[in-house]
Amino acid sequence: MLLVLWAAGLPAHAHKFSTAYMDVMQQQDQPLLVWRVSLHDLTQAGALGSSHNAELSWQQVLNSETLLRSYINNRIHFTSAAGACRITTNTSDWRVKQQQQLFLVLPLQVYCGSLSGWQLSYQALFDNQHNHKLLLNWKIKPAAANLVLSPDKHFYPDVI
Repeated sequence: MLLVLWAAGLPAHAHKFSTAYMDVMQQQDQPLLVWRVSLHDLTQAGALGSSHNAELSWQQVLNSETLLRSYINNRIHFTSAAGACRITTNTSDWRVKQQQQLFLVLPLQVYCGSLSGWQLSYQALFDNQHNHKLLLNWKIKPAAANLVLSPDKHFYPDVI
């Protein structure tokens, strides 16, 4: 039945899980984050200019750069033994990937004052997508791990 509604272009209301993905690796002695997040989730969170995901163009995504950067800087934090790190992103590195739905792939460059004590705090999408989860692939040794971040556990590693 849902398939028929979808094919007919009529709205169907079904429970939809909100999942984003993040790879954390080291590049030139600094962290590099690659965040894959659905365009639908970003739109629902108000991080993109349009409220209609089906009508969202690539130009609208690019035009939302300032809004999206602000959203990222308020909800994704990285720290080191020296304190807060700076996170930047460049629209020329952004791309879209089809993965059952459209995902925005955002490389996030991180600049830390120390090479030790790195920690990610992730709070994106939790305030409006209560079932949101981040599947984290932390590739930096010795804390390399695959785990899930959620509103109850929103940072990694636990101990700096």
